[in-house]
Amino acid sequence: MNGLGGFISIGTGFAYPWMTIVLNHRRIQRLYANGELKDVPEGSPLDVALGVAAWGPLQTIFYSSGAMIVMEAIIGTLMRRAGS
Repeated sequence: MNGLGGFISIGTGFAYPWMTIVLNHRRIQRLYANGELKDVPEGSPLDVALGVAAWGPLQTIFYSSGAMIVMEAIIGTLMRRAGS
């Protein structure tokens, strides 16, 4: 993959998961802002589920993005060496 096709492929691989996480996080924030989730006791099953839904995917995407950047750097180095 090179040129625009490679850029689009890699860009989509980064952008789609981030946008999915951001949109889901906004949905949870909207529930709180609209008062649909009132008086959720700390440590309750709903509180735990909301915490996992809000922060679990975000933490996963940080790790995944870091790993993807490292892998792309390694692949780029190997491709440059193979082309020489």
